[in-house]
Amino acid sequence: MHKKAFTLFEIIVSLMILAICMIGLVNIFISGKTYIQRARSGMTGGEVGKFIIDPLQQEVRQDTWGTGGLGLGTHNLAPHNIGGKEYRVSYTVEDFPGRLLRRVIATIVWVRD
Repeated sequence: MHKKAFTLFEIIVSLMILAICMIGLVNIFISGKTYIQRARSGMTGGEVGKFIIDPLQQEVRQDTWGTGGLGLGTHNLAPHNIGGKEYRVSYTVEDFPGRLLRRVIATIVWVRD
């Protein structure tokens, strides 16, 4: 009587193929998680920038043009901690070439894990 069964070699080969497939799936999930964390940090940085820039709109007046937050140069603000990440914020105010305008450039840097 012939019994059909898997040999030890076939079982080991099938386990190795399964392990290789599982490693590929785990890598997909890890890279997806990393992408989501980076996107979330970028969105939070954008919100921090909006939080910083919005109050400067109140200072766009002729009588306070050269003082306050709209004085020329770079202004460093206190770091913000949101969700366990530190966001360093600064903005630069410069004259717009050829016009009576000022340009504000905000820089938000977050510490990556």
